[in-house]
Amino acid sequence: TLTTGIQDRAPIDRVDALPGGVDTLYCFTRVVGAAEETLVQHVWFWQDEEMARVELPVRSINWRTWSSKRILPGWTGAWRVEVQDQFGEVLTTLPFVVE
Repeated sequence: TLTTGIQDRAPIDRVDALPGGVDTLYCFTRVVGAAEETLVQHVWFWQDEEMARVELPVRSINWRTWSSKRILPGWTGAWRVEVQDQFGEVLTTLPFVVE
């Protein structure tokens, strides 16, 4: 889920475009059923260019984690976050637009 904030280890909203006045987005991921400790990666792309890669540990069978990305004013257009497993396999893709 893409969100403008995290409160009590949960997203406060769900967005697919960067709202005016907000310069940071969060990618929230819940992992259920991990058999052992592992990691997920959040890979942030702007216009197909990798802008950030964040490795996040998964330490239990039901784990919540998130990363954030500050979006500068000139970085408009198509974005996406790929949630990948420890081997780089894409689990899900979250597209969004910065206007």
